[in-house]
Amino acid sequence: MRGDPQQTPGAAGSDDAVALRERRVARAFVSLADTMVDDFDPSEFPHVLVEHCVDLLEVDAAGVLLRDRRGGVRVAAAPSDKAELLELFGAEPAGVRPTSAHLGQALVDVATIAILRQRSIGVAEGLAGQVQTALNARAIIAHHAGRA
Repeated sequence: MRGDPQQTPGAAGSDDAVALRERRVARAFVSLADTMVDDFDPSEFPHVLVEHCVDLLEVDAAGVLLRDRRGGVRVAAAPSDKAELLELFGAEPAGVRPTSAHLGQALVDVATIAILRQRSIGVAEGLAGQVQTALNARAIIAHHAGRA
């Protein structure tokens, strides 16, 4: 487990450490919520979540599992060592402070909302494209029907 500089009694610059951690937490939430950017990459998103979790939650490793539509589970982001990943998800989180657990849940909640929002945007864009294609086809048909 990583040490938390804000928990060290009498640490020089502890106010600076707290402010730095608050900035890191804020940046994490902004990056997880920002799915509206042009360069958003859904395949990279779980890796970003893992990086934030390891950085902020005082853990040595993290991973993301996603459930597919058929109920299966797949690894979306993980450390390079698969055995470590299996141990990670098979073990109870020992020694994780409640504040870290709450922050981790909040990061996952924001990431989930962001993924669902991105999916709904993709569906809406797909439907808009289908409607535009239908309108174009209708206009072509009307144009040719007017010639006959």
